[in-house]
Amino acid sequence: MNKTLSIIVLLLPISGCSNVILEMTEQQDWVAVAQHDVEFGKKQRTDDNLEELGAISSEAKEEYEDAYLAHVNFYCEPRKGYLAGRIGKPRNDVCFTTPNGWMYEQSWLSGRTSERL
Repeated sequence: MNKTLSIIVLLLPISGCSNVILEMTEQQDWVAVAQHDVEFGKKQRTDDNLEELGAISSEAKEEYEDAYLAHVNFYCEPRKGYLAGRIGKPRNDVCFTTPNGWMYEQSWLSGRTSERL
């Protein structure tokens, strides 16, 4: 048991999964995983990556994909870009790839500038 636990603890940093993601996947909360990914500027996960995290069923994968796209539309509104810049959040590459990405970017830059004043 201790040997198995030691191996898991050693592999966690290598896997790139944060404790937050591990908790979400243990609970099969694919909506929360999708929202986390968007807010941290991560590209949409592939089916293979979702399977590695435990999303085996097509329903779980679809739940993640639908939630990811919905959260991109919600989170990447240009006015929210200003707020993200204002509080010092880093550039979110997900938002810059949306149809209104240039507006989000301008708002984010404006927020970043106002923070420095």
